Amino acid sequence: MTAGKTLTAAAAASELVKLAGQGAYERGVAYYEEGRVARLSVVGDRITARVDGTEAYDVRLRRTPLGFDGACTCPASEGFDFCKHCVAVALAVEARDAVMQSTDADPPEDRIRAYLSGLSSDALIDIVLGALDGSPDLEDRLLMQADVATGALDAKRLKKMITAAMPLRNLWDYRQVAQYFERAKACMAGIESIAPSLAPADLLAAVRHAFSRLEKALERVDDSGGRRWGLQYALHALHRDALARIGWATDDLATYLLDLHLNDPWDTFNEILDEYGEVLGDDGRAAWFAQVRSRLDALPDLPFGASFDESYPYKRLTGILADEARAAGDHDALIELARRTCTSARDRYGIAELYLEQGSLDRALEWLDKGDAAADERSRDHRLRVSVHRAREDWAQAADAQFELFKGSPGLDQYRQLEVLAARAGRGVQLKQLAVDYLRSGPGRDRWHEAARGLTLAAILHADGATAEAAALVDAHARNPQDLVDAAGWFGENDPGQAAEFVARAIEAHIQRKNKGGYRQAVDLLLEQRELFDRTGENRFSEFVTEMRERHKPKRNLQALLDNIEVTGTG
Repeated sequence: MTAGKTLTAAAAASELVKLAGQGAYERGVAYYEEGRVARLSVVGDRITARVDGTEAYDVRLRRTPLGFDGACTCPASEGFDFCKHCVAVALAVEARDAVMQSTDADPPEDRIRAYLSGLSSDALIDIVLGALDGSPDLEDRLLMQADVATGALDAKRLKKMITAAMPLRNLWDYRQVAQYFERAKACMAGIESIAPSLAPADLLAAVRHAFSRLEKALERVDDSGGRRWGLQYALHALHRDALARIGWATDDLATYLLDLHLNDPWDTFNEILDEYGEVLGDDGRAAWFAQVRSRLDALPDLPFGASFDESYPYKRLTGILADEARAAGDHDALIELARRTCTSARDRYGIAELYLEQGSLDRALEWLDKGDAAADERSRDHRLRVSVHRAREDWAQAADAQFELFKGSPGLDQYRQLEVLAARAGRGVQLKQLAVDYLRSGPGRDRWHEAARGLTLAAILHADGATAEAAALVDAHARNPQDLVDAAGWFGENDPGQAAEFVARAIEAHIQRKNKGGYRQAVDLLLEQRELFDRTGENRFSEFVTEMRERHKPKRNLQALLDNIEVTGTG
């Protein structure tokens, strides 16, 4: 083809074939796809470029209304034929034109990519070097990539870079802490960019060093804001990459990860199976659990009463196996693990609870008794005993246990449970009297539960018709608005006046918080109890609202809420 031949505006493949011939066209396509076109410059309709072939050849093309015209300095072109180098440059120009057609609506990254694709390599280098002035992190990353390309970067040098990025110094200011971890994350981003080019052993050594530096840094850097998590996430990703490529045997990998987990002061490797499950695979997971069982079996029996430090290594191992057993629903395994580390009354109660969940009620009671034998009176698990006896339908024992539980926590909810169990045991009158006697005798010696005792006794007395004494107890012991509202519920049916008085006190208690939330709760309660106020007398609700207005004239936020009630009648 001569220089007079042109390429159509659509640059169809058939037209390029006509210009250069099938063979030259196919070789030109290969040259373009291999990225051999360099120093592409488009000025108006004039196009110049260099194409690397056997040697470097210069191509000059001109865009005409009919297409491309041009030639190359290679022997095949001889200055006038449209050769494979011309085909490669024509394809590069068309690719550039396609991306340069982006609009303002296109994503910024696409528009920048379109612009950069038309620049020469020298221009691109100038842009990158200019960007380094304001970005030390980018400079570090490019240095790493350059050193990898020249073979100058090894594990030793990587460790030095990590050490420099994570200096050991005392930092308390949150801004300095944030900068510290951002710098460390930037270093890890640089390592991530070259990770595929690093030997897995070198990458692993570098990552382990980074984890070690992080542990030491956390002893001196106040990371209460959790800035380390982003760095830790990046380290785990690099660690997984190194382990996936290093080629260790399954057992060796499981042993390595288990050692990390068991010797982890900062919970960095607390979730091995979640973080490294894909690297381990099914065989690796099986090897992991086998390693745990082997190490647990190698330990001597743990004596009852052993200290925390003595039992900790056991519980680290049994905790791993317990998670596996729980996921599999294997209660027998859970119980065996719990027995392996049973050193206290609380542990014995835990075993009893596992037997209860399993439905082995006799064994549950046996271990419950063992727990009681090792516990003092105040630390006995009466709640668990109630559950065991209820499951056995031993109502008398369940009621007795509930009474002990009630004595430790004499609230109304516990009393209601006692009523139910006492009725089933046929001892309702007896246990009710025991409860009343206990409540009457208790406040003087147990100040912590004085309010609960008084209110529970008030509820019992009100149910028995002793309303005056019940009201006096509420007056003496109600400590918060909800106590007063609950008491109003007892009195509401037979004594709405007393109930409204309790509600009014609850409303005032909310107002005394002196904030918008308290005022809103006061008005909500007022609206909720509107019917109660109306039952105490005609227009009593509106009168009460007026009284509130008078008492709290300076409270503008409260007045605004009351205005809304007055205007709409419903708030």
